[in-house]
Amino acid sequence: MDREGSAFTNHGGIIQFQGQDYLFYHNGAVPGGGGFTRSVCVEALFYNEDGTIQQVQMSRSGPAQIRSLDPYIQHEAETISWSQGIETEVSGEGTLNIWSINNDDYIKVQGVEFGAGAASFSARVASALNGGSIELRLDALTGQLVGTCIVPGTGGWQTYVTVSCDITNASGLHDLYFVFKGEGSMDLFNFNWWCWKAFPKRTLVYKIGCKGD
Repeated sequence: MDREGSAFTNHGGIIQFQGQDYLFYHNGAVPGGGGFTRSVCVEALFYNEDGTIQQVQMSRSGPAQIRSLDPYIQHEAETISWSQGIETEVSGEGTLNIWSINNDDYIKVQGVEFGAGAASFSARVASALNGGSIELRLDALTGQLVGTCIVPGTGGWQTYVTVSCDITNASGLHDLYFVFKGEGSMDLFNFNWWCWKAFPKRTLVYKIGCKGD
């Protein structure tokens, strides 16, 4: 890697995962990034026959996704492939949470497999002000809207409640966008974790017997 990506340095380190070597580094590519406001990136490493490392090029997409993400288990809100505006902090519930959420900020989660279809979405949220909403969109910031979850004021930035909303037409493999909406110039709410629920599987019951029994 022969450049620093507008962040003075790139501080690379190599990690092997499932038999593939990856180079983790940082740059200033995220909106608002620069010399001291840097973001973690990753690229796959490949080797020449003599054992030397092939030159790594910085990219916005990174390596191919290893497997799709299961939305039907609980995920931290900082599960992110791309974002705008938001920051992380230590949560009063013992993990991390997303904060500094303002109108039109967003989080992208790549390669989410909804299977036969999602029925509902739940989010763990808190707001010392009036809250806002989370738009759930597929494949683009302005993509198909499959649900909107309302976030109320909860009385404190670490006073969390779980909110839920119904989902329509979310099935198959998609990139998922959390698009945050609200009024005013102040932070809207904090976001700790999320989880989707699938439609229950249908069980067919067959009655054995003769017609007319």
